[in-house]
Amino acid sequence: MLPPMFVADFGNEINYYATLIDPSNNQFDVAVEKVHGSIYLTKGRYALRDFYDICFGPWIIMVYAGLGQFQITKRLLLSLLLLDKMTY
Repeated sequence: MLPPMFVADFGNEINYYATLIDPSNNQFDVAVEKVHGSIYLTKGRYALRDFYDICFGPWIIMVYAGLGQFQITKRLLLSLLLLDKMTY
C-alpha cells in the first residue's frame, strides 16, 4: 500500500499501471488497484522479487518521478541484495 499522504498528493496521477525502475534502468510494470481511497501495487510486483532473488521481508524505498514512474533507490536495493545473501 502506498502511504496515505502520497495518495492525497499524487493519487490522481497514478492510473492502472505504474513502472518501477531500478538503478540499472530495469523496468517492472505493476498493476495499480485503488480501493477505498488507498492505492496498492499488485500484479507484476513479484517480478522485482524474482529478478533480484529476494526471499522474504524486503523494504523497498521508491521515489516518485511522475507519470506513474517510481525510481528504486540504489542504496536500499544494494542493502536488500546483501541482506538476502546473508540469510542463506
